[in-house]
Amino acid sequence: AFKGSGFIQFSTVSEGKKAIAKHGSEFMGKQICCEYSRPLRQRPGGSESRTSTPGPGMKQERPKTRVFISNLDYNIDENKVKEFFKSCGDIRNIRWSERNGEFQCKGVVEFESAAAAQKAVLKTGEDLMGKNIRAEISNPPRRDRGNNENTVFIGNLPFDVTENEITQFANPGDVKAVRLVKDRVTSRFKGFGFVEFGSKSMAEKFVKEKVGARLRGRPIRVREMLEHGGTN
Repeated sequence: AFKGSGFIQFSTVSEGKKAIAKHGSEFMGKQICCEYSRPLRQRPGGSESRTSTPGPGMKQERPKTRVFISNLDYNIDENKVKEFFKSCGDIRNIRWSERNGEFQCKGVVEFESAAAAQKAVLKTGEDLMGKNIRAEISNPPRRDRGNNENTVFIGNLPFDVTENEITQFANPGDVKAVRLVKDRVTSRFKGFGFVEFGSKSMAEKFVKEKVGARLRGRPIRVREMLEHGGTN
């Protein structure tokens, strides 16, 4: 019996992209799902197959709502990203990639729906602040890296700031730990650190409230830690 799904091979990539854009459209009274197919794999005996929809008792895949974006301008901000992807759908959150306090010009945008994420992928190669960005579906986040989702990067800090001052700047009742990063050789503070909160919602609230805020007159930088599963 027909299972209600199948595969279409197009002659060109652009034709395939147009088909993906129809994800969520109505066809013969049904809302259809369009997504890129996985590569063919060999079965014993030489026949080919694609991974099918999980059956009873099999683990269901999480909706692919996260898009990894790269080749970003160093001065990008959340508002510019939201404006760029506005036509795709609602964005749940944006996480930037940091390494040793430096923005890596990449991050992960989580959309409210898989359909919105698929539309965002189609914008790869388009111009954003003079850069041709790359966008691809992100792998699921790995859960063996501690509480990254509860942790916030905080930078451009005064060089004599203390952990207690950072705690007071945030909210003592929400903060679980503060780590100020120092040079391994000189032990001098590098001007940035990490704040771990009691929950993901507390971390998100801090970022939302403190973007553009000042500490002792210095405009600080705050970003949530990246939870990207390794497509970079």
